Amino acid sequence: MFYHAIKLASSYRGGLDVTQEARDAVLVTSHLSTTMALYRQRVCPSFDPARRGEDDHHDHMLILSMALAQAAMIQMLNIFSEQDVAAYNQRLDIARTCARLAAEVCQTSHAKNAISAPMALCLRSTSMGIHSPPWSEGKPSCS
Repeated sequence: MFYHAIKLASSYRGGLDVTQEARDAVLVTSHLSTTMALYRQRVCPSFDPARRGEDDHHDHMLILSMALAQAAMIQMLNIFSEQDVAAYNQRLDIARTCARLAAEVCQTSHAKNAISAPMALCLRSTSMGIHSPPWSEGKPSCS
């Protein structure tokens, strides 16, 4: 999905109208991300205090997948967020979610080293292109 997002963004910069395809991809990725988060809450050790010390590499891969899905959504929302207030705010909400996920990962030392590069990618994607949209008159809505 991340590759698809980059491809869509590139096509958009090339002048193609990919807005509907990007909106569809955001919906699919959002559903995928929600499913992964629910699965993680039920199965992985990071949410269970009794298992918190376990080094479950499955959890690391799931967090990596969640980070890439969120980064993909942010890239796709960049396509139409300058004209759409809801898309702009959705992109900011996803960026906040990604930052919370990164903070949670940094609290567990065994996870920090395993997925620091993917989390850096996610956080870098959250900051790319987040600026005041034309309709905000220079007032960012990042509260």
